[in-house]
Amino acid sequence: MSDLYEALKQLAGSDRYPFHMPGHKRNLPDEAGFFDRIAKIDITEIEDFDNLHDARGLIEEEQKRLAKLAGVKKSFLLVGGSSAGVMAAICSQTGFGDPIVLARNAHKSAYHGVYVNGLKPFYLYPEMPDNSLEKNKEAGICEIPGPIRGDQVKKMLEKSGAKVVCITSPSYEGILSDIKAIADVVHENGGILIVDEAHGAHLSYLAPYAKDELPGSAATLGADLVIQSLHKTLPTLTQTAVLHICSDRVDADRVARSLRMFQSSSPSYILMASVSHCMTLLEQEGKKLADAYFSALGEFYRGCAELYYIRVLSPRQARRSFQAEFDPAKLVICVAPGVCKDGKPYGGRKLAEDLLRTYHLDTEMTAPSYVLAMTSIMDTQKGFERLYKALKKIDGQLFLEKKPKGSAEDQGAEAGKITEEIAEEIAIMTVRDALDADWEEVSLEKTEGRIAGEFVYRYPPGIPILVPGEQITKEAIRRIEKESAAGMHLNVDPKRIRVLKKP
Repeated sequence: MSDLYEALKQLAGSDRYPFHMPGHKRNLPDEAGFFDRIAKIDITEIEDFDNLHDARGLIEEEQKRLAKLAGVKKSFLLVGGSSAGVMAAICSQTGFGDPIVLARNAHKSAYHGVYVNGLKPFYLYPEMPDNSLEKNKEAGICEIPGPIRGDQVKKMLEKSGAKVVCITSPSYEGILSDIKAIADVVHENGGILIVDEAHGAHLSYLAPYAKDELPGSAATLGADLVIQSLHKTLPTLTQTAVLHICSDRVDADRVARSLRMFQSSSPSYILMASVSHCMTLLEQEGKKLADAYFSALGEFYRGCAELYYIRVLSPRQARRSFQAEFDPAKLVICVAPGVCKDGKPYGGRKLAEDLLRTYHLDTEMTAPSYVLAMTSIMDTQKGFERLYKALKKIDGQLFLEKKPKGSAEDQGAEAGKITEEIAEEIAIMTVRDALDADWEEVSLEKTEGRIAGEFVYRYPPGIPILVPGEQITKEAIRRIEKESAAGMHLNVDPKRIRVLKKP
């Protein structure tokens, strides 16, 4: 047999009869249509088709192919998304109750790992753009989190005594931290660096075709464990991801044991086959797809440079403003402060609504002053043209007015921003203890000084404003109020928050 996808296609056309799971028996009624075709390759761990949790055949070969293409030592295929990989990475490298240095803008799965192992997090806060610089204000980028710096990591390692550091790079908005510098600091302290690169699988797998268009992946810049969501930026099905072991500092058996705990014992062969197909597609068509994609992407950026009130963050501007590398596959579409439409303040939420309702363009994430659109090599020239024309049309309908007090655009980085020192003061108890404690719901305005009993975050991206066990501050309340007023989707009712019951 060749690769997993081809092997499954051969099985679907053979006369092998399935006296095994799943119950559809690869034989749904004709009226099932699409689902009948999918069922033909939906199997369990039968002879000749290997076992994800003890891979020795077809799946092992696919994992070797993933590792070779990414340039790493070993790769584990994930069918539970990067969430499973992040939790497995953290739990495999820490003991119960250990300290961990964690980027505050970590995905919620990292916090779930903190909960499972009862860890004590010491937070790294991404740098924010300098609000005093007029060019940053005009660009509308003041609320976009920047990178983590190596000196921050060094300071926190010395303070915490932790041996594991977990950061997110690239960020949701495409800002990359200096992985090489951070890795050097971590390794000098005898530690392990975990990088949640969920939004950066293309940085590895498009590298052979990208020339200078993309920054490098953490997988080849010094990180020890790297987790990538293949489905986010490559042509694979949702939930597919990969965990890379990139150094000899990591015990692969411990990682595999953790993955068996966090992933289904009945992994989807459909999902795994989509990864197999993707790797073959890249091997055979990668250069052609990448050339067309980068050409269309570059043309889009050049066109958007002519917009006036809407600013698409360019790679050059991002590198200048954040002093960091930037992933151009992320389209950060900002609305300049003080802009109005039809006499009303206009921000990220209104822009996303216009793009969807008027132009039928779905975007990935909405923030008070910007919208994030994600791209991949499967985007078309036509798709980029539709987005550009929509932005140009909207841009022509906007006008600048004195910024109304409390408007949606009044969302600078100062809203709810706290430092490592403040974070240490407000962390009253561990995430695990707080989530397991008795709680009650109270109105938001009455939560100041109380201990948070739940996570509060905008989703996407799932980065917490409040973490269980923290004392709720005025700044956090203000941030929740502003997010809610700007029409952002929070994971909880912003008017009533769970807090721990008073003794």
